[in-house]
Amino acid sequence: MDRNIISYLHLEESFSRSGGNAAPAVLSDCYREISGSDFYAAAAAFAERLYEREVWNQPVIIRAGHRLETPAMFLGALLSGNYYVPLPDDMPEEKVREVMGKLQAEEVYTYDDVRFVRKPPPQDLLNGLREARGRLPEDATLYVVFTSGSTGEPKGIVKSHRGMAAFLDSYSRAFEFSEGDVLACQTPFCFDASAKDFYLMLQYRMDFHIIHREMFFRPSELVGLLDRRKVTLLQWVPSALSMLSQVKAFDRDVPHSLREVFFVGETFPAGQLKYWKEHLSGAVFVNLYGASEMAGVCCSYVVPDGWDGGAVPLGKALPGQEVFLLREGEIIQEPGVAGEICVRSDTLAEGYLDAQEESREKFGSFYRTGDIAEYDREGNLCFLSRQDFQVKHMGHRIELGAIESTAECMEGVDRAGAVFSEGRICLYYQGDADKRRVKEFLEKKLQPYMVPRKIICLDMLPLNRNGKTDHMALQQLR
Repeated sequence: MDRNIISYLHLEESFSRSGGNAAPAVLSDCYREISGSDFYAAAAAFAERLYEREVWNQPVIIRAGHRLETPAMFLGALLSGNYYVPLPDDMPEEKVREVMGKLQAEEVYTYDDVRFVRKPPPQDLLNGLREARGRLPEDATLYVVFTSGSTGEPKGIVKSHRGMAAFLDSYSRAFEFSEGDVLACQTPFCFDASAKDFYLMLQYRMDFHIIHREMFFRPSELVGLLDRRKVTLLQWVPSALSMLSQVKAFDRDVPHSLREVFFVGETFPAGQLKYWKEHLSGAVFVNLYGASEMAGVCCSYVVPDGWDGGAVPLGKALPGQEVFLLREGEIIQEPGVAGEICVRSDTLAEGYLDAQEESREKFGSFYRTGDIAEYDREGNLCFLSRQDFQVKHMGHRIELGAIESTAECMEGVDRAGAVFSEGRICLYYQGDADKRRVKEFLEKKLQPYMVPRKIICLDMLPLNRNGKTDHMALQQLR
């Protein structure tokens, strides 16, 4: 497998004068629509700027706005033999300077540093860029993504070229993507989950449309956009998908070309998934599972046509990856026994930035995700909770995530969040289900010691920047 992602994806032809057929036909955001050739020309122009300044194998920090300039800068950084570091475009300056200090970087690039031009790059420039990439080490960095975790301290995760190539190989063996696919990207580019969209677009030269957050507040327009652009593929978080189903956006019209809906990052509430499946009966729905410490994802589960509305499993490992459960040092194989999800794969990150001891501890012969799951009778992994989301109550160790996923299987519960406060379990939910009916439903499905003492309906559950339920905000509610 080629060590550099540019070569692995055979992208060099896309930058040549005759490379028009090797590019997507069209890319768009809310500001413009451009051809694939123009996109590659902009990336090459950004690469030329770095090359002329003799920037090589260095971090290229980018304020990653949700617009076409951002992926063009990503590609330009890679083309010039560097690696990119995406930051939120609204990150406070103090935090940006903190990241710059960690990386010993002197400059931050923004969309003002990109111009979409129709002029193809000269061959001597392409030759120089190829030579620069050829000098990269075997374990060259592809990008560094910063996540604050629970501490608020920026923490860099180092991703490699070979890790991403391994993921794309695994992903493509599991699913049949093609150059005819049209992809709509919802995830902001500062989040690691967007890498699946970016690199899949490059691999298959897919038409690529960036969906801005504001569009989700105009659901009819969003559905019309997906239909007009003939979008075939979505890789969205359930909270984004639910914003359409909660307002019954498909009652009037549907995106007729949509054939694959991948969801990742959190539980897809059963009622919302049911709505999507009922209105897009010809589409395939796939639950994906992964972690920021790997390229892409490691597990998948195709939701069957006869799905009964229960919790959707994480599924099984993608080709070429090994995923197993560990409990007290022993590998678990029998169903119904909880253990920590562990991953052994070439897709794993190189480690944490400037944290060698922690990297050795977390990325030894395998990676411990901190997620707790169990096997069902078909051998699928079923998510229970985060390891740090367990509580001890009435002498029992309880997975709060299991309470949430059970509640979300009930008709009328759109989203649920469970917290442990002042010695009792509290459940918050949004939806039109009656609180008494919710409690009765949980009493039938859960062990008595797991049934929440307090159940509260909110108009909207608080969400964090990742679009997931903000449990810290729920803890502060009274």
